[in-house]
Amino acid sequence: MDDSPSTRAERALAGLRGVLREVGEASSATVRVTRGFVPLLTLLGARAEVTQPQLSDAIDVAFVELYKHPLTRSSGKLTAYLRARRLLPNEQSTESLIRFVVGQVIQRSPMPIPEVL
Repeated sequence: MDDSPSTRAERALAGLRGVLREVGEASSATVRVTRGFVPLLTLLGARAEVTQPQLSDAIDVAFVELYKHPLTRSSGKLTAYLRARRLLPNEQSTESLIRFVVGQVIQRSPMPIPEVL
């Protein structure tokens, strides 16, 4: 593998292009999300009565753009990674934690706590 200064510079430049592309994508997606909320905000600010279909359509438009945003897609991957490494609780570990805390509260309570029926 060639590790000359020009090769390293080409790799660095390629990485920089990738970062700039991602930043550009995120920026344009953020603008689209903002525009996606315009119909909803317009309805909420209207003096006229808003119908359920109008509100439903406006909410759908907002969420379509929100779900397309790169941050929304990345957050799912990040959450899965953190849960796999046990840095973020999942449903089972949260339930276990709640049971543990409740058990500790019952054991240490100065007042008697009745059993669950």
